[in-house]
Amino acid sequence: MDAEKKRRKKAAESAIANLKIEGLDLCEFGKKLMEKVVNGEITTEQMGLEIDKYVKSLSEKNGLEN
Repeated sequence: MDAEKKRRKKAAESAIANLKIEGLDLCEFGKKLMEKVVNGEITTEQMGLEIDKYVKSLSEKNGLEN
């Protein structure tokens, strides 16, 4: 594992630990996105855009508008 991937993995583990401290957990969608970031497949900016699309689709599916 290269140094950059180790850094991303450590950051992801820290973020997940912080969620657990707050009594929260990642959904499967969030876990998959985090894995993509750790693997260098997407950037954190791209992850944010994917989350925005996901939330919008859930809102539309449930009849909620932003």
